[in-house]
Amino acid sequence: MTCLVGLALVASGSTPADGPYAENLRKGIAFILKNVGIAATAEDLVGFPPGNWNQTNWGYSYAAIFLSQVYQIAPSEELKAKLEGIMAALELSQESSGGWAHGPGGPNPLKYVELQAASNWVLCAFGALKQAGFKVPQKSIDRGVKYAVSASVGDGGIAYRAGQTNGEPGRTSGCLWGFTLLGLQKHPFYSKMSTFFKGSMGKIPTSHISPVMHFMTSAFACSHLGSASWKPFMELFRLELLS
Repeated sequence: MTCLVGLALVASGSTPADGPYAENLRKGIAFILKNVGIAATAEDLVGFPPGNWNQTNWGYSYAAIFLSQVYQIAPSEELKAKLEGIMAALELSQESSGGWAHGPGGPNPLKYVELQAASNWVLCAFGALKQAGFKVPQKSIDRGVKYAVSASVGDGGIAYRAGQTNGEPGRTSGCLWGFTLLGLQKHPFYSKMSTFFKGSMGKIPTSHISPVMHFMTSAFACSHLGSASWKPFMELFRLELLS
């Protein structure tokens, strides 16, 4: 959540050194540097059923996206080292399938491992790092892209996990955004995802996972796809977002 708020503050024009939210950004960055990658403790999980509740891949991904933006406007050795560490952790936590789980440690309490919902954010994280000038692990990206394609139902829609048939526009938008940040617009699967997303955009609020997350990834995807996608997105959801 701190990373998402930080992205909004950076988008509003503030930097860690200047602007109305400079102090908030500095505090947020310090919080992230201290806490990213720390898994939930037994005390945090009181009342939860037993099992692997590690969800650090989400935090690493959000942090990579946000801190990469900060690094581009206020580079420092501390940020560089942290981003390189996050990149290494995400590379290390990639599953044998090429996808990513909520976090390392094997099957979660629902008995599955990797999922494209989380893998999307890792692809976006690598893309953000690439945009910031970091040398991203190409082999890991290639395997992640292959898993993303395997999580498609054939028409370009992205399912929750490979082998499922519930392709949804919100999840597809996250993959589109990741492909764009990685410079993969010429990949044959990119055009398939684009066609599916544009044709099913109205179903974003009904997508599995938080609809708010899918509004966000769809907005990022539309900002890259251009006015032909941004305009209908805003026509559909402007009032809903404002409310």
